[in-house]
This record gives sequence, C-alpha cells and structure tokens, in this order.
Amino acid sequence: MARYVDQSYPNHITSTNQYQDESLEQAVKEIDAKIEKEISKLHDKKWLQVATHVADLIQKKKYTQRLCRERYEALMDGTALKPIELDSDQEGRTELRITRITTNKRLREEAAAAQEAEEQQRAAARQAKKEARAANVVVRITKAQQKKIDEEKINNMRKQSLAARKAQKAIMAAWVSYMKVDLRWATRKQNMERRVTNKLLGLPLNYRASRHNRADENEVEAVATIHIPDDEDFETLDDIEDEEGGIVDNASTVAPSSRACSVDGDDNPAPHKKQRTSCTPPSTARDSKSASPKQHLAPGDATVTEETRTSPRSVMTLAELDVVLASRDLPRASDSETHEQVVARLCEEDTLSTQQALRIALRASGLSASGKKVALIERLQIYDASRSASEEGHL
Repeated sequence: MARYVDQSYPNHITSTNQYQDESLEQAVKEIDAKIEKEISKLHDKKWLQVATHVADLIQKKKYTQRLCRERYEALMDGTALKPIELDSDQEGRTELRITRITTNKRLREEAAAAQEAEEQQRAAARQAKKEARAANVVVRITKAQQKKIDEEKINNMRKQSLAARKAQKAIMAAWVSYMKVDLRWATRKQNMERRVTNKLLGLPLNYRASRHNRADENEVEAVATIHIPDDEDFETLDDIEDEEGGIVDNASTVAPSSRACSVDGDDNPAPHKKQRTSCTPPSTARDSKSASPKQHLAPGDATVTEETRTSPRSVMTLAELDVVLASRDLPRASDSETHEQVVARLCEEDTLSTQQALRIALRASGLSASGKKVALIERLQIYDASRSASEEGHL
C-alpha cells in the first residue's frame, strides 16, 4: 500500500461514492474466496494428519483421511453405527460389512476398469499421434523426393537447352563457313570467267574495266560479244579450267581476219576496247559430251550400302519410289529388285547426274537450285521423302 497516497480526512467530511462501495464489496468477495480455498487446503491437511495420528495411536494404518472425516462427522451427528463390540446384531453387522466390502470391491473394479479404459484411450491417442507423425514423415520424404525429381527435370531441361544452343551455334558456324567457301568459289569463278573473256577479246588476262575503260567502250560503235557459259554449265573447278582451255584453243584456230569480220569502226581497235563480232562461237567439247545419251543403271545393278540404307528415301514405299523413277525417266522397279536396291539405284543415279540435271529436277519441284552437288542431292532426297505417306504423320 506504500505506492498509494494515504489521504486522511476528518470524520465529519469523510464520504464515499457508489464506485468505491462496489469496489469494496468485490474486494471482500475475492478475499473470502481466497480464504475459503486456503481453509479447504487446511481441512484436507487436517484430516491427513488425523489419519496419520490415528495410525500411530492404534499401531495400524487402517483408516484413510476420508473414512476418518466421515466417521467423525457421523459421530457428531449421531448417525454413526455403534462400535462392533457394543452392537447386539452381529449378523446384521457382518452382512453390512460384507456389503460394504463388496461395494468397495465393485467400486475399485469400476475405478480400475475406468482407469484401464482411460489408459487405453491415452494409448490409442499416443498411437494416433505416432501414426500421424509417421505419416507426416512419409509426406515430407515424398515431397523431398518429388522436389529432387523436379530439380533433376529442370537440370535436364537446362542441359538440353544448353546443348540445343551449342548445336545451333555449331550449325551457324558451319553455315558461315559454308557461305565463306561459297563466296570464295564465286569469286574464283568470276575471276576465271573474266580471264576467259579477256583471252577471247585479246585483252590482258588481268584486265578489269575501270571508269576510263568504260568511257572508251562507249565510244566504240560495236562491242564484241562472246558466249560465256552459265554457272550451271560448270560442275567443278576442273570443268571451268577445261572449258577455258577449250575456248582458248578454239579461239586460237580462228584467223584474225575472220575474228574481225564484222567489226565496225577502226580496223585496229585499242587492246583495251571490247569488240562485238557476228561470228558464232565455236562449239566446245562439253557440247559433244552432253549430246551423248546417258546410260542409266539397270534394275538390280545398284550396290546396297549403309549410306543408302540411311537415305531419306528409305521411308518411301515401292509404289512411291516407282513414281520418283518415272519422274526421272528411269526404269521402273522389277519384280526381283528389292526396296533397298531401288533406293540404292536412285542414290547412284543422283551421284551420276550432273548439276544441271539436278537443278532442273529441283526447279520442277519448286525448290531452290543453288548450292553444291552434294547439297542439291540431299535437298532432292529430302523433298521426295517428305511427300511419302509414311512420313506425313511425322511432319
């Protein structure tokens, strides 16, 4: 109470209000409850000590604190039974004693059964908790395993994506290398054509038209024309060199007078000026070569190899292969020729065909005809396989 201010007033001015009266009553009730609780504890302690003292007096621990309290209260009320030695009805007392013993035994059995049921309930609750914990452990393990599987899937997807990117980079690098080689090939081919043209016109082999030379050419009334073979007429660099040699040899056999038979203007034009002649360019050896009929493989003559077995046309049926043979003007498949032999014969026919024939077949199919011979063959095979009914389900 030291923390509260002690206000002292004279008796004639002391007064209380309603709130203070209510607080006083509440305080009394709470203190009474605490005292009653303490008194109950003291009563229990009292009868415990009474039972202990009785056991000391009679030298036998026979009565509990409950029996001591009940016997004492019955003695005070006058309802207690007479002592056994003063009771004249010994038989009734015996029956009463047997009844009490039976009742107490039954009560103990019921209490034991209740306690056993309670223990069983507790055991069942403990077992249920144990099973729940085991189930939670299983769930956690399952989740951990699923998480590990998901992480492995994600890692595999990342690896596949990385491998795909690397493959794409490799494809792009190969394509760039191919374009570089193709550019070098086109440049070399252009230089070779210019040298052939300069040789036919009597110009220096490394002559290149400049702005001054073009102005001089405009002053010439007739410019010489020559037949320059198309890109499709050359299969390899050796063909270009052979073509160049044939043109040069044929040009060297022509007389100077016939070479300038229809040149308009000066009789001796400048070396750097081109001249247009009306003479027909001589035929080359390639013309005679292309004029000869091409020999095709007979059915069954093709050799089946591992490369032909993995050809894109291997997915086609015999009927579809017959359609391809007919479109290429090739002999149809015979009864004794197997599917693998037909595919091998088509592969060998592609290898024996010229670039010009392959380009014609590609253009007829609406495909691009640019690239080397290997690329043309592969493009034609893939196109034939893509029209197969067995391949349409996979596209």
